[in-house]
Amino acid sequence: MKNDTIYIKMCERADEIQDLWKPEFGDFVYYSQGDFDIGIVLDIDNSGREPKLGIAAFRIVFNEKQTEVDWVYKSRLIWLPTQYQLEKIRLEYPSGGYAPQDLEDLHLEFHSWCYKPVCPGKWQPIKYFTSMLQLKFAYVMYKLFDKVWNKAEVKWQSS
Repeated sequence: MKNDTIYIKMCERADEIQDLWKPEFGDFVYYSQGDFDIGIVLDIDNSGREPKLGIAAFRIVFNEKQTEVDWVYKSRLIWLPTQYQLEKIRLEYPSGGYAPQDLEDLHLEFHSWCYKPVCPGKWQPIKYFTSMLQLKFAYVMYKLFDKVWNKAEVKWQSS
């Protein structure tokens, strides 16, 4: 995930998915404004108007690995959902009146979508993306919000 800059951009530009985020212990996040870039949610403080999250991040200081906890407002973080979380989103939110009922339905729908020419330039998603995280994220964005990832413009667009 750390080296998948395309996936991070996809997450960063998907306000629809970010709006669905309900922070939980263990969530992966991206934070471009601080001392770290990828971190893990360890604690959640809901006492203020906006949740603050305790983020554990690895740093290398004087060639020594260190782990520290930073408190960062949720609005400053980009959620990087795992494949499991993306599958859970698809199962929970119907689109066009349909939501897969179980993992078998989800797998069949996903597999079918992977080979449809829905990406810009009529590419099949299976040939357009370079990681399963990118592919699953694009699938959820397409099914729930009718959007496709435009690599050239680095943004989501209506399909």
